[in-house]
Amino acid sequence: MLLAEAPGRVNLIGDHTDYNGLPVFPMAIQRRFRILFRRREDRTVRARTVDEAYSERVFEVSGEIAPYEQGDWGNYIKASAQILAQTYPNLHGADMLFHSDIPVAAGLSSSSALVVGSGIALLAANKIDAPFEQLVELFPEGERYVGTKGGAMDHTVCLAGREGYALKIDFAPFAVHPTPVPGEWRFLIGHSLVRAEKSKGVMEQYNERRESCRVPGSRRHRHVVTEADRVEQARIAMCDDDPGTFGRLMNESHESLRDDFETSHPEVDALQEAFLDAGAAGARVTGAGFGGCVVALVHRDDAQRVLDGVEQSFYSSRPHRGNFPEYLLEAEPSAGARITIPR
Repeated sequence: MLLAEAPGRVNLIGDHTDYNGLPVFPMAIQRRFRILFRRREDRTVRARTVDEAYSERVFEVSGEIAPYEQGDWGNYIKASAQILAQTYPNLHGADMLFHSDIPVAAGLSSSSALVVGSGIALLAANKIDAPFEQLVELFPEGERYVGTKGGAMDHTVCLAGREGYALKIDFAPFAVHPTPVPGEWRFLIGHSLVRAEKSKGVMEQYNERRESCRVPGSRRHRHVVTEADRVEQARIAMCDDDPGTFGRLMNESHESLRDDFETSHPEVDALQEAFLDAGAAGARVTGAGFGGCVVALVHRDDAQRVLDGVEQSFYSSRPHRGNFPEYLLEAEPSAGARITIPR
């Protein structure tokens, strides 16, 4: 029995740029998919969750796997199994037991962590040591199985995350630049209490943005160009330990995503304003948008005060917050995916 771990991520700046070949600046976080697994001698994958929140999924590994209905959690496991089987024929299957503390449909990449985690588990079960450069091409391609036409940011940071570091990721040419997060900086995450489910209701909107942002002169194209520039400036600000500039760039990014790319949401905007009013240096919607989470930069000594302020000004008037466990949390820059022997 082995253990596969794959982290979620928070994107600090640079959304909807990766699939345009432009840079992003995310970091892996401490929330993770954990998968206990063991090799089978047939081609069957049997997957279930610890808390039985999702029903068991069983399928055969092959290069052509019929999907479950749209939105089914098992499709993300099938996505990695199918793309790996196309690359490595005659794979054995595995028994997999899943547990995750990554918030679902929150813009924190729970779906890509599931793809990567189940994929590295299947590779390890077959004693295949696939190179990093290959995996950061295979997993994004594989996830398109579920219908979203995303880029490679989530899978790259999931695989390459480093404790204490954010990652600036370039795609043309591909390169990963680990950047130490200054010791006084803290990134807080707040859930807008609006689910952002790319596998369901917002898939068409997400895919439409991908196509329309390539029209020169359009507002959405303007977002992509200016966002890529903000990524470059943000890495310099982090290297210079300049939270004021970094925060300003986060705010400008949010405004661009709200006004030009139109992927924010009124509740997300209200939460972003609540973070700023509570004393954050900057705050922005993170991930694909259409709901999900806001990420905010604060000084270490101000973190609790900001959390308390947002709790009072935003969440106290929204009783449905009880449906979202840990809707406020501190993000810790964390290590990437790995295989270990469970204790």
